Amino acid sequence: MAQKKTIPVCLITTLYNEEQSLRPFLESLNAMTVLPAQMVIVDGGSTDGSLAILESFKETIADTVSMKIIVDATCSTKYSRSPIAKGRNVAIQNSDFDIIAATDAGCIVSNVWLEEITKPLLQNEQILMVGGWYQPLATSYFERCQALIVVPPVSTVDPKTFLPSSRSIAFRKELWKTVGGYPELTYTAEDTLFDLKIRQVTQAIIFNEKAVVFWRMRPNLFVFIRMNYRYGFGEGVCRCSTRNIISTAAKLAFGVMLIVVSTLYPLVGTALLVLYAWLLPFNKNIRDAFRVSHLLKYPAIAILKIVMNNVYIAGYLHGRFTAEQPQFIKLQDSH
Repeated sequence: MAQKKTIPVCLITTLYNEEQSLRPFLESLNAMTVLPAQMVIVDGGSTDGSLAILESFKETIADTVSMKIIVDATCSTKYSRSPIAKGRNVAIQNSDFDIIAATDAGCIVSNVWLEEITKPLLQNEQILMVGGWYQPLATSYFERCQALIVVPPVSTVDPKTFLPSSRSIAFRKELWKTVGGYPELTYTAEDTLFDLKIRQVTQAIIFNEKAVVFWRMRPNLFVFIRMNYRYGFGEGVCRCSTRNIISTAAKLAFGVMLIVVSTLYPLVGTALLVLYAWLLPFNKNIRDAFRVSHLLKYPAIAILKIVMNNVYIAGYLHGRFTAEQPQFIKLQDSH
């Protein structure tokens, strides 16, 4: 069987205890139309079977791809407030190519993802970064409801202002150096701040919706709440997304106003409140609210949207105004 074509890029990712989702992720990488000349994977000191899976995968692709597996315990929450950002920085420092493609372990990449996310960079030296897209992986009713409010339609994306998630992104290593790498400030929002810093120095950024990564939805309400609280906390610490937090707070304030109105004018106020709660999750894509399949998910998605907004604001305020920073064990203290 002929070897698959490789392209001169380095694919990076980080992980920690991803045994349950790692095999499908690696299989999706191996199924891509082209492979990277190099992969650098940083493991934060997994205690499950992740390393054994990685080593097995390395043997499988050894004839085609140069793969580095770096085990660095400091790239975990035990030692760092920003393990993902730190892991990405370690991976990029150990890369040998100018073009870096990044995604997240636990996701599933489409078979053309690497080809599409790097194509503009390989074809035009003036392009410095490419942002791809992501679609939800949802199997349960809860996950499908969640997907409607977490992942906006691609049609709502403005390529001029889009801040790509680092689950689907590619950029030049020199650009990463210029902005000082991924900011190691917090567990989440590190890629948002990274994008904002890049937007300050260049507009040579392309959005390619064909570079799709499939993103697993959270399996239950507790994990969903924790995720959104962390997102808010991270953006609060990073002092970013101010417009987003104001908009979210205003929407909730409007809902509170409608509750007050419904106490004064029960019939009209309640009708307006129900309509508002239904339209809220659909944001810029109001027409989607009236699809029959979506109507069947009421009131689940309305409740999830309200919960998401509240915990996001709580997390943001905690991150923005907290005076106490989390403490972490220094590596030398563990010996």
